[in-house]
Amino acid sequence: MNLSSLDEPIAVIGFGLTGQSVVELLCEHGIRCHVFDKQTNEVILESQEKYGELFQFNESLSLPARIEEFATLIVSPGVDTRGELYQAARTRGVEILGDIELFARLNTVPVVAITGSNGKGTVTTLVGKMAQAAGLKVALGGNIGTPALNLLGVKLDLIVLELSSYQLETTRSLNAKVGTVLNVSPDHLDRYDSYEHYRQTKQKIYHLSESLVLNRDEPEIWPTTYSNRPTVNFGLSLPGAGEYGIRETQEGVAIAKGAEILIHVNECGLKGAHNWLNITAAIAIGQLLDLPLEAILQVCREFTGLPHRCQLVSVTEGVQWIDDSKATNIGAMMAAIEGFGMYKQGRLILLAGGQGKGADFSKARESLARYCDEVLLFGEDAALLREAWSVSVPCEMTESMFVAMDIARERAVAGDIVLLSPACASFDQFTSFAERGERFKEYVDGTCHRSA
Repeated sequence: MNLSSLDEPIAVIGFGLTGQSVVELLCEHGIRCHVFDKQTNEVILESQEKYGELFQFNESLSLPARIEEFATLIVSPGVDTRGELYQAARTRGVEILGDIELFARLNTVPVVAITGSNGKGTVTTLVGKMAQAAGLKVALGGNIGTPALNLLGVKLDLIVLELSSYQLETTRSLNAKVGTVLNVSPDHLDRYDSYEHYRQTKQKIYHLSESLVLNRDEPEIWPTTYSNRPTVNFGLSLPGAGEYGIRETQEGVAIAKGAEILIHVNECGLKGAHNWLNITAAIAIGQLLDLPLEAILQVCREFTGLPHRCQLVSVTEGVQWIDDSKATNIGAMMAAIEGFGMYKQGRLILLAGGQGKGADFSKARESLARYCDEVLLFGEDAALLREAWSVSVPCEMTESMFVAMDIARERAVAGDIVLLSPACASFDQFTSFAERGERFKEYVDGTCHRSA
């Protein structure tokens, strides 16, 4: 493994899981790391003891004044690239890279690169399981599972990376075998100058991939030039020759390649029309990788989903309770209500709210009017959601997610769906979307109380 291309001294900015993986790699190769983080913690103290003089800890506030001391900055995804630190580094010719760029320079294993505002974790997991079912040694990494750098040196046939826009900002050298942008909807607008800026960041993945999988239903996110690379497309519309999509048959709705029926959706473990799109994308990627169709379809039948992503928690007195706490942006929420709303038998009651991250919630009005019967709002930006949505659907503000659940329990009857799909971040009331989802599940099961 050759790290000679890195100019020293090196500053590592942020010491979460990503920063820790960077330091582990560099220190194991005898390269000194100047680590900058907000404050000393137990992990930092353990690292100082483990790596000795190779690990130099500094508080973040001291970095801007010391920028001229370093030749390379390796930044964690959470560091805003618009900040003063970046500007100072660029002015002084300091190289800035992230862990994915460092991984790309050292990796020799074929990579699938997957990004998108919604569904990327599900599609990444599906593709990984498909490759595994085909007998390949595969690992998932990046924004899901293991930090990418921890996969270097592992004997693998394939690496499937879920990549966030934050990671793509600092990536230039990744040469993925297959790359895709599943979709783009407004998100993280507190981090980007505009939606266009966010979209262009996602589209970087096209320039980092040998072959492309394109969402036929969102041509606005296609690359401007791609004719020199193998390309397939997927969508929920009727597929043409060589395309992946949805067909109506006498036996029901099916996923197809052109005129060829591959699998009926009622055979799939994942439910909801939005998940048909995820499955279709994963099949397209799997076939570009030349995985056996039998292995691909086996996974489609067996995989039932990731936690907090449109996960069926309970069916109580005929009411379905769905945990989609991972829906932290408006696009994810719209995908969920459309996915369940298209085929609902009763009413759809939506629980939504939290921190809106500057999103334009009015974009959901049409979907809410068409598929949703009632919205129960909670959290910091509940009033903004009510202002945006009340013209389309009855909205009621509540004190908390648990109060909203109490109201939903009183009103829902057999055949109804209660869907937690917040369209917002969770940090106003919970430590993460995962905690929010777990508390939702516990409350449905009767093991968590409002004051807990």
